Amino acid sequence: MNPKINKTKWSADDEWTLYLFHKAVGNHWADMTAVIKGRTDNAIKNHWNSSMKKKVNDLKIKFDSIKKRGGLQCEEVQIENPSPIIQELLKKCLDLGDKDYHSLHGVHGTSLRKYRKRKKF
Repeated sequence: MNPKINKTKWSADDEWTLYLFHKAVGNHWADMTAVIKGRTDNAIKNHWNSSMKKKVNDLKIKFDSIKKRGGLQCEEVQIENPSPIIQELLKKCLDLGDKDYHSLHGVHGTSLRKYRKRKKF
């Protein structure tokens, strides 16, 4: 067991970071480990696919509210005093507008596996 791996309950801050990262760069789970410290790529993927899918609508409402009220200058953002990583992700998501990674890259709601060629042995 690696003592650096965090097995505690996910904080609201970690889930907000995960939501913003996923919106900005898609499901690059291994890349998220650099931002969400102490979580493995598998733990991040599992959390997204189990718990986060139920929370996405609430997080989207929070994001849309921040966007409507001035983005990074919004009072809600200033009160929360987000980490530099969250500020950077929030800025990237705000720059995307109503889009997200999946809608920009054409992989929204589909699995890429079925499009890959299978190797014949």
